[in-house]
Amino acid sequence: MGAQLPRARDSWLEALVIHEREGNALSVGTAQRWLSRLSWVLGQNADSERYAAAAVSTLEPLEPGPELAMAYSNMGQLRMLSDDNAAALEWGTKAIGLAREVGDTETEIHALNNVGTALATAGDLIEGQARLTQSLDLALARDAHEHAARAFTNLGSTNVINWSLADADRHLHAGITYCADRDLDTWRLYMIAWLARSLAEQGRYDAAERHVADVTRRPHVSPITQVSVLPVAGLLAARRGRDGTGELDEALTIAVRTGEALRLIPVAAACADAAGASPS
Repeated sequence: MGAQLPRARDSWLEALVIHEREGNALSVGTAQRWLSRLSWVLGQNADSERYAAAAVSTLEPLEPGPELAMAYSNMGQLRMLSDDNAAALEWGTKAIGLAREVGDTETEIHALNNVGTALATAGDLIEGQARLTQSLDLALARDAHEHAARAFTNLGSTNVINWSLADADRHLHAGITYCADRDLDTWRLYMIAWLARSLAEQGRYDAAERHVADVTRRPHVSPITQVSVLPVAGLLAARRGRDGTGELDEALTIAVRTGEALRLIPVAAACADAAGASPS
């Protein structure tokens, strides 16, 4: 799947040129929003932000519809990932309102996930988990695989962030099984990386290392999965008395490129922890 992401981005770039030449603003805005999403998955956050803003600017002058609702939700997702929770909630609320107005359940699912994750990472775990569970339930009812995988992921990751590790493991195991049954490898590997982090935090190093190996032995792993698993690999190496500098340096390079607090903070914490664990 990882090798297909650059090809998907290139296809949308070609489509954008065609739509711009034809003057089809609705299709231009849709292409820009997809390019924002694919750029983010590839760790190209500056491009992702640029295309996200362009999509909103392109679509807002048109009649409001599902395309604009998803563009709003995409902005909310980027703000949530940047730890700008106030803006994430503002964009998410706009997206949910418009999605419900135009009967766009897919965007409602997406935006509920963003809002729930922003609330949970800001410390309101109860309300955040409620919104995330609502997103998951709607996705499962519609058999919306990608949205369900994303909900499982964020239910797990927000519990890791809030040190509710038993709940994190439960959601992540459920999500990994769900994705394995549907060949959603990109999401499955991402959740395995988060599960490895949870297990490492619990001192379950053997299990954590098995999950790290399951991710790192695979080719074409997406940057967001790499930046999630490499800090765990480096930290586990240090705690086992090995040199994990290479993994931590690679993780830091990716995290800096994304500029996201969600990536930078765990890498910085792992580097500090590994430095303390290393023999003096």
